[in-house]
Amino acid sequence: MASTWARREREGRRMCRRKSECELLGNDPSEWSRAAPLPPPAWFNEAIDLFAAAVDLASHGALGPSQAALSLIRNADLREFYVEHGQMSYRFRAGTRRPQKNLSEAVGLDPLKRIPGPLTSSVLERDGYRCRFCGIRVVPKRVLVAFASVVGPEAFPTGNSNATRHGVVLAFRANVDHVLPYRAGGRTNLENLVTACWSCNYGKNSFRLEELGLDDPRTRAPELIPGWFGLTEHVPDLRRVQRSLSQSA
Repeated sequence: MASTWARREREGRRMCRRKSECELLGNDPSEWSRAAPLPPPAWFNEAIDLFAAAVDLASHGALGPSQAALSLIRNADLREFYVEHGQMSYRFRAGTRRPQKNLSEAVGLDPLKRIPGPLTSSVLERDGYRCRFCGIRVVPKRVLVAFASVVGPEAFPTGNSNATRHGVVLAFRANVDHVLPYRAGGRTNLENLVTACWSCNYGKNSFRLEELGLDDPRTRAPELIPGWFGLTEHVPDLRRVQRSLSQSA
């Protein structure tokens, strides 16, 4: 049975790109979440559970069952949420405002703009591989790449554009966000960085929290899930399976 999301997409009632308001966000600021730019739907939990199962199966060399689990994920719906809603939520929350740049001459831009790999890992580990805004579980890039190398790019594309990425990549890839935006003088350090899914990271854009009506995620302690490490524990086995497949090819 076609999902409600897919049906409504065909009816043309879910696209927000050229509209004055986002159907998912609504037009009443008093009802907007103060935790996340646009909270994801509850069925995202089922999608990440299915992906975790697919990764576990692939790490044991069970490629057929892994691809079968992957096929159950609502790929198109995940992509639609990110492309048409998640990454664009700042446009509706900010209205006509533009992100404020650094307003203090005494605080220059941090020379360290690009976040080093070890610092990224520290942030993800501290936050339990969960978005500090919306709370969904996220997966580091190295896990996604290792999984794709086993099941193949046709089953799990990880390209360079939204159109060439699986919905799982768009919805659950881990990112690290400057709480106080870099261009506003935010530091690239552990105190100013939090884990974010792509929808929250791009949905926040370069705005300050107060410009979007968001609370500071650092006031909420990370909520760790026992046994959840962003699927990083499967990377060695995925790489082992990939080497075995390459040698037998």
